[in-house]
Amino acid sequence: MRTDPKSFNRFMNSDVSSDLVAELTHARLVRINKLTWDVEPWLAESWTESADHLRYTLKLRSGVSFSDGHPFTSDDVLFTFAALYDPKSADVSALAEAMMING
Repeated sequence: MRTDPKSFNRFMNSDVSSDLVAELTHARLVRINKLTWDVEPWLAESWTESADHLRYTLKLRSGVSFSDGHPFTSDDVLFTFAALYDPKSADVSALAEAMMING
């Protein structure tokens, strides 16, 4: 990297350095395998899809904790989605914009 990241919060900055740090340090619920383009489990160990294809239910991997030892829970997922859909994020984050569907 030639520049320092502007933030470690990928919802508030979309510069290349911030995105790279987030890519290397932030885990995701699912990931895209860049060799096969398959969606693979990561923090979510599995998921089911509703019959109408509008709802996904994810089963979180057990035994996952943050670097400070606190366990990863569904509350953390809810917090992240709330931050992602916060109007302040939509103004500055390409990720927030990409997650919006029909406004």
